[in-house]
Amino acid sequence: MKFLKKSLALALAASLCIGTSGVILPLKAEAASKRTCQAYAKRKANKRAGVRQVVGSAVVGAGVGAIAGAIIGGRRSVARGAVLGGVAGTTVGAISTNSNWRRQYENAYAYCRQNL
Repeated sequence: MKFLKKSLALALAASLCIGTSGVILPLKAEAASKRTCQAYAKRKANKRAGVRQVVGSAVVGAGVGAIAGAIIGGRRSVARGAVLGGVAGTTVGAISTNSNWRRQYENAYAYCRQNL
């Protein structure tokens, strides 16, 4: 009991010295709400893994398809290769963007709940 009284007296004296008026204030009141973090995570994921990745994959796919069409079928097949490559690039880009978007969302949500 004496130890508890002395500890409380010491804590009170220390808090009065540093200007907290005897009240120890927490650094952070509470974590951000789930709704706030969902909106934050959605914005971050859209910014980091959005449409630009799909468009980039389509452009690269079209270029590779055009080159492959030219090599395989000659000049007449360049347009056909570009179209097929663009479709394939868009498909691959969309699939990889979806998994990347989900990963970015989950990381941003966890960060928000822990730090904001």
